[in-house]
Amino acid sequence: KNYKLIKDKEVDFNFGRLYLISGKNNIGKTTIKNAFESMLTALDSTPNPITTGETEGEIELSGFTGPNNEIITIHRKIEDSKSNFYMKRDGKIVKSVGEIRSFFQYTPFTVEEFVQLSTHAEGIRKQKAIILNLLSNDDKAKFINIEKEEASLVENRKITKKSLDLAVKMKQANSLTDADNEILKNKDNIHRVLSELEEQLKGIETNKSNKNLLINNKEVFNNSINNAIKYSIINIAESTLVELSKVIELIKKDYDQQIESITVLNDDDVIKIKERISNGKLTKGKLDIAMDKSSKSQAYISNVEKLSLELDKLETDLNNCRLGKSTFMKDIDLPIKNLIIGNDEEGLSYNLNGVVYPFNEKQLSKSLIYKITIELMMHINKQNKILVIGDTTDLDTESKQIIANYAIENDLLIIGDSVTDDPNLNIIIFGEDLNTSKTTTKKEITKVETTTTEIEQHETEQKEFLF
Repeated sequence: KNYKLIKDKEVDFNFGRLYLISGKNNIGKTTIKNAFESMLTALDSTPNPITTGETEGEIELSGFTGPNNEIITIHRKIEDSKSNFYMKRDGKIVKSVGEIRSFFQYTPFTVEEFVQLSTHAEGIRKQKAIILNLLSNDDKAKFINIEKEEASLVENRKITKKSLDLAVKMKQANSLTDADNEILKNKDNIHRVLSELEEQLKGIETNKSNKNLLINNKEVFNNSINNAIKYSIINIAESTLVELSKVIELIKKDYDQQIESITVLNDDDVIKIKERISNGKLTKGKLDIAMDKSSKSQAYISNVEKLSLELDKLETDLNNCRLGKSTFMKDIDLPIKNLIIGNDEEGLSYNLNGVVYPFNEKQLSKSLIYKITIELMMHINKQNKILVIGDTTDLDTESKQIIANYAIENDLLIIGDSVTDDPNLNIIIFGEDLNTSKTTTKKEITKVETTTTEIEQHETEQKEFLF
């Protein structure tokens, strides 16, 4: 009563049925869906839940079989957009929201919402968290440990791969060119020739210095003798002077011989040697650079080899970890057969006739997606017989009947909605005759007035429980 677009109405629903709330947008389909979910979760974040113009509203879900086969009634009173819940069970009234939630343990999500989670990393993690709730505490703990090991290996692989890529780039940047290899091949020859040229130049400079020194010494000697004779006041005998002259000539001759024995290259030859030495030093500089590149290249080659081995080991460990996880998932008693939990990158997949497909509507049919997700919802909310599956507009009649058969087989009340052009809010029932699962009927429950805020609804007779 006075809940969103529903002004005042009681509606019958029975277990073992698929109910599709149909009609055009903004006539109350989502209102009914939210009403069911709010009662099972004792929570409703719907803004402005009270019908426009009213001050209070209420919802009651009564006379249905809840957890432990108890007959349950849940009531919600809304005043000034604030809700008060209470539940009747075993003749007792429970007003604690926490106790109501603990009793139902209902996890609300629609098929569309669950499938949409497959499209991004955070959603994949949420999907996985939902499915992990199906495992025993021990299996859940083991799976979480496997996941931690896998995440650690993935992170280490990522870091090692990044380091390897950088090492490969550094190796390439320091790789030796043909010129480098040629100059390294002639390393000893370059050192030898340059050393010989430098020694040759050093010898030339030494010879030149020695020759100049001898010439200078000879000049000094001549000057000293001439001065001694010129200024000598001692009378020297003629015979003595003759002998002295002979000695002086011998000394001069010795000077001349020494001077003559020292070969000094002309300036042009010296310039050529110096140019060769200069070019040799330039070549040696290139050799030093090539040797440094060679040393670094060897280090990078060794690092690339080391990181490649580390990456190979991480890949092997990661594959073994994932193989172990796959084996673990096969061995545990997961209620949804053939559903495979991948890592945070891969997400869920499904083994269909031996072929593994990603869990999304591009790879699997809508009817199979719905069947898998509804089965998952049933196991997640195993204490409850009511499932709200969301939008079914794109499902064909055959797919809807498959879902209805599933509701019949498991005695479920499944609520969906479907957008049509019909201005009336209708309920389409699949599987009304429990013995004939393909029976389909349509019951009109509302007609839309000119206002978009209120709906007058036709009466329906009370059956198994009232909504």
